[in-house]
Amino acid sequence: MKRVVYLSIIYCLVSLLTSSNAVDLDGFGPSPAEESENDVDYGVDVSFPIHHGKLSTNYASLPHNLDPENNAVPRKYEGMPVQPLGNKQKFYDDFMQGCYDEYQKGKKGGICDATERGRVSMSLDQPKDMTNYT
Repeated sequence: MKRVVYLSIIYCLVSLLTSSNAVDLDGFGPSPAEESENDVDYGVDVSFPIHHGKLSTNYASLPHNLDPENNAVPRKYEGMPVQPLGNKQKFYDDFMQGCYDEYQKGKKGGICDATERGRVSMSLDQPKDMTNYT
């Protein structure tokens, strides 16, 4: 009797895991839903700092992005990805201010900035330090 109950539980778990809501880890699952016209494609340092301590301020509404044929890219925006998400730097600054307020009595620097520098450094160093043992 116990064996039947265990097998029933295992069957239920397997059927749940193989349902359409399961995460496709190997890339061989059903193709993703079609992209809508509102989907935005962007790289690092646009929604949150990944490789640098600052976010892109190269807004899509700037003249060199709206009409690149007639407006040269200013030097400060060269190589900077286009920022389609608005002022995400303010979001990040508010995030950091929350850390300062909680852990440093409102003072900048200290453990909050050290942790962020470590996180950004890890984002840059960890991929190149990985070794494939397969």
